[in-house]
Amino acid sequence: MIDIVNLLGADAPNGKHLPPDINEVWWGTAAFFIVVGLLAWKVLPLVKNMMNERSEKIAGELNAAETTRRGAEEERDRLVGSLGDIGAEREQILSDARTQAATMKEELIARADSDAAALRAQVGTDMAASQAQASADLTSEMSSLTLRSAEAVVDNSLDDTTQRDLIESYINQVGSSN
Repeated sequence: MIDIVNLLGADAPNGKHLPPDINEVWWGTAAFFIVVGLLAWKVLPLVKNMMNERSEKIAGELNAAETTRRGAEEERDRLVGSLGDIGAEREQILSDARTQAATMKEELIARADSDAAALRAQVGTDMAASQAQASADLTSEMSSLTLRSAEAVVDNSLDDTTQRDLIESYINQVGSSN
């Protein structure tokens, strides 16, 4: 163990622990306590104020964060509530759209049926007209062919004298019927 008397007040140099002059130790210790006292007297209140200001600033930021959090939660709750309204509105819109689609489908079917009936009537009329036209064309063509055939037969079977007699006989018949 180190001897305290030798350490603090020895006449001989005391080695590595203390300076050779003990007065330096006393003055150094006094200066240390004066500096510490001045620091405690002047700097410590400044440090306390800075710490208090920092604590107040952090408390204010926490209060602002809490207020912001509450506002965000209220906004979230409002949005969640409006989402419920949006769901109901979506269902209403879908229901209206289905109703309109069914109505439009019925109208389109009714219009298609009436158009089909009109088209059938038009086709029937067109077919009757086409049939009458075809019949008239066939009759005309048959008459034309019959006439040509008769002319060909008459031309081939009649000589000039017989043909003249026939023409005169026809003229006389026509003339006598008037």
